Amino acid sequence: MLKAIKPLSFATTLALCTFATTPVFADGHGSVKDKIQAVDNEFMAALKAGDAGRLAGVYTKDGQALQPNGPVVSGQKDLKVFWQGAVDAGVGSAELTTVELEEFGDSAVQVGQYVLKSKAGDTIDVGKLMILWKKEDGEWRWHRDIWNSSNPAQ
Repeated sequence: MLKAIKPLSFATTLALCTFATTPVFADGHGSVKDKIQAVDNEFMAALKAGDAGRLAGVYTKDGQALQPNGPVVSGQKDLKVFWQGAVDAGVGSAELTTVELEEFGDSAVQVGQYVLKSKAGDTIDVGKLMILWKKEDGEWRWHRDIWNSSNPAQ
């Protein structure tokens, strides 16, 4: 005879759902997550410093920025020019937040959110991003970078 199971409390159900949807990293994955966060931190520091060379440096050699409402920007040289244009236009900082990260060997996919601010600290844009990561020369780098605004079209 089966024994009746008591219904789970709301808190228990919520905790189980959270655990079920939270990535659990096996040995070694935590270090990948940390390395990827370090590159994101480098991007944020480089933007704050206005250093387009460092900004381009977070990408692979044949990395691409798939910017909204514009052409694909390919390669280190053009990425440096692109990011210098953003700095010259007044972009002063970015806050990148990872929502989801999945590793696939020497590749990873990051889904996240961003907030762009002016040099004066005013919010310029808020949106979402997806970055395809590749391991190049033993280092994690952005390979394909795409983002779009969450603000209504004007």
